[in-house]
Amino acid sequence: AAGSLDDATRFLGRFPSVRGRVVRGDQRGRTLGFPTANLAIAERRLIPANGIYATRVRIGDEWKMGAASIGVRPTFGGGARWVEVYVLDFDGDLYDQVIEVQFVKRLREEKKFDGVDALIAQMRRDVAETRRVLAEQ
Repeated sequence: AAGSLDDATRFLGRFPSVRGRVVRGDQRGRTLGFPTANLAIAERRLIPANGIYATRVRIGDEWKMGAASIGVRPTFGGGARWVEVYVLDFDGDLYDQVIEVQFVKRLREEKKFDGVDALIAQMRRDVAETRRVLAEQ
């Protein structure tokens, strides 16, 4: 819950993960150039702390790289807490599919940006960092 993935990974013997059905969100990610899969997670399910994470995403039998956000989307006014993941190098429809997200490394805390352009620039940096982190795994 504190976002300490190293400790959680050591205790579990694997990367922490969540499984959930992909549901429709505000579809804002696609307008920003980063379409995300929004996961429906059971309320009592333990998920990592709010922040941005380098992840692996299992879609069917295939693993992809992903950059996930857990939080309330403060740049857009906040609200409900969501788990959403941008699946790198993927172009397909994931609605209603159950996917698994493994949290490999916490990249940064959730942050409110002054505008959409600043958010998009940071998302680009997050994706680049995700590629770097996962290439080392």
